[in-house]
Amino acid sequence: MEPTKERLSSCYDELFRLSLLIKDLELLESAEPDNVALEKEDVDLYELSKSIFEGFSNQFREKGIDAKIMGDEAHVVADRKRIGQVITYLLSNAIKYTDEKGSISVLVKRDTNKAVLIVEDTGIGIPKEDLGRVFERFYRTDKSRTRKTGGAGIGLSISKAIVKAHGGVIYCESEPGTGSRFIVELPTKASRNLLFP
Repeated sequence: MEPTKERLSSCYDELFRLSLLIKDLELLESAEPDNVALEKEDVDLYELSKSIFEGFSNQFREKGIDAKIMGDEAHVVADRKRIGQVITYLLSNAIKYTDEKGSISVLVKRDTNKAVLIVEDTGIGIPKEDLGRVFERFYRTDKSRTRKTGGAGIGLSISKAIVKAHGGVIYCESEPGTGSRFIVELPTKASRNLLFP
């Protein structure tokens, strides 16, 4: 084949996609039960969420999204980096699926023996038949999205694994055309188990 500019560009695009896929697979492997040790410490879930939230300020502004964070101090014994990944994934998804001029809110609260993080958006929402599958690997509810625009569909799967490792739960409530609400509940008591259960 003649090495034309168009063919070389196509080859480059394919290599780029394969490179991203390899990184995604490495992330998935890192979330397997036998591969992750949690470095737990005292973490204020509100302060961590606020810090990550502020890091998205440019993206909120560029898309004209009305974004706010509310809450109170809520301490958990957790791996700061890993829980930070979860918050990042949830905010990235909220921005991705919220139209311009929409809104995103983050709420952190303490409830008896757990700390609760809620990320809510006014995005496209998730069909009822897809709600039970959003945490599956490589699953995307919007089939029209490509790898470039929609990601590989592993962020929520990794988030679920991380939350489960902390003895917590993550779930979603949604209405198509109205928006989605992702809820993370983490126990406030220390867990002796430093590996995924």
